[in-house]
Amino acid sequence: MRRLAKVIVLLSLLLCLVVAATALRSYWVMDYWMWASHPPEGRGVDIITTVHGALELARLAGAQHDGFPPTTQMHGSSRTRDALRPEPMPDARGGYGIHWQRPTPVPFAGGTTYRRLRISLWLVVPIFALPSALAAMLDAGRVHRRARRRRNGLCAGCGYDLRGSGESTRCPECGAEVKPA
Repeated sequence: MRRLAKVIVLLSLLLCLVVAATALRSYWVMDYWMWASHPPEGRGVDIITTVHGALELARLAGAQHDGFPPTTQMHGSSRTRDALRPEPMPDARGGYGIHWQRPTPVPFAGGTTYRRLRISLWLVVPIFALPSALAAMLDAGRVHRRARRRRNGLCAGCGYDLRGSGESTRCPECGAEVKPA
């Protein structure tokens, strides 16, 4: 069980660092990933973009005959000043770093809609850092408790009173090795 907890803590710390690095990178480079999809509306394109400290998920969807290619996969980066400015989200709802835009018709493509979800990456970093912080607090408490028990002449593991047990090297209660104070 402890190994699993350590793996979870290390994984959350790694994810925290990756998200923070991605957020920092997004101020200088806009990355995007696009692929064809088949939403309920017919055919479309899903887009993931990192720009200006935010992760944006978008879907451009239309009817089967709107001209979207059947299969498309694309990744790219852009460093231009215009690309690094996030597009405004008209009629956006939400707050606290999470905004969404309901399906909006695209004016130049009949029947095509566009919807977006924008999440601040700086909102996600503390979520991934939380398990590591909790584990550090628990370890600090455990170390403090063991040191206090040793100072008071108790077994560091179980808290058994060792003051009357003589010069024994093991705790008679739990069998842990006793280190002299």
